[in-house]
Amino acid sequence: MLRLLAIILIIISPFLLHIWRKNTVNNLNIRIEILRKEASIMWNELVKLRAKYREATSIPVIENRASDELNMRYPRKREIIKLEDLPDER
Repeated sequence: MLRLLAIILIIISPFLLHIWRKNTVNNLNIRIEILRKEASIMWNELVKLRAKYREATSIPVIENRASDELNMRYPRKREIIKLEDLPDER
């Protein structure tokens, strides 16, 4: 009985090994595809962040930010026009 089982195992083992390798390769291919998609998503996020950085560091944006900062620190005095100072048009 054990001899028969050993013979069957010897005969079947190459087929089992082939199936195991095929499944392993399929699993690796699936994993590679998943990693490729994840890398693509990360690359797209990087491109968006780079565009935001370029926009934030552009000269007009920096000038506007500096101007806003100066206006907040040193606001311009608005002229206050008093009614008494206006010429009488009667």
